[in-house]
Amino acid sequence: MTESIFQDKKLPIYNKEENEVVLVKVPPSTLQLKVCSSRNLLEKNVKNISMKIEQVVDKWIGIENKVEKITKELVPSNGEIISGGLYVMIAGMAGLILTRKRSFLIRFTTPIFISLAASTIFLPETHRNFRNIMWKYKQNYFQ
Repeated sequence: MTESIFQDKKLPIYNKEENEVVLVKVPPSTLQLKVCSSRNLLEKNVKNISMKIEQVVDKWIGIENKVEKITKELVPSNGEIISGGLYVMIAGMAGLILTRKRSFLIRFTTPIFISLAASTIFLPETHRNFRNIMWKYKQNYFQ
């Protein structure tokens, strides 16, 4: 007897009747239009900024590669630069000490010339490489 009661009241899983879906076209509000235009403008500006950043990074990488190339050309083949460089710096400081009571021009130029003279003695290969790089630079940019 209980089985018959439950069988009569058993509901189907799916609805038998299909309701028709009605789409209503609603025009966008002014707020939606403003948000859309602002978003498009922001997206355009972000793309422009990212392109500028990429250009700056590419330029920086180019400069970095040039400096690396020049440094590889400058360093001597045997790689000993520290001891000779130390002597060159000491010679430059000695030139500064020797000219401390002279005029500004002499005080400024003497350590540079003494360091260049010391580099020919203590760092001959590096000095030659530096001269060659400066010669290439002069030929490329001043003629």
